[in-house]
Amino acid sequence: CFPESQSSRVKIINYTFQEGFSRLASYMRQPGLPCVCARCQDDTLAYALNRYPPKYGVLHAGNTKLPPYHLDHISQELRLIISHAGAVVGQHPRH
Repeated sequence: CFPESQSSRVKIINYTFQEGFSRLASYMRQPGLPCVCARCQDDTLAYALNRYPPKYGVLHAGNTKLPPYHLDHISQELRLIISHAGAVVGQHPRH
């Protein structure tokens, strides 16, 4: 637990969620997807994130501690996982 004075300067970041959300937006712009509704987007992201381990970091005074090459690696892996997730959700939409 952080002292009251430091809690406003320190923030926990879920890099996997942030990158996944970013990759999802890029993926959804592809032509020919079966559905790009909000429910299918949410299902695609949830499916993908459940198949990739979370990576947390600390944002302190605007700086992160995750080296850029780790973020690039996460981004590339999530791109593949989101593509697979989109195909699965497209074949089995919940609407």
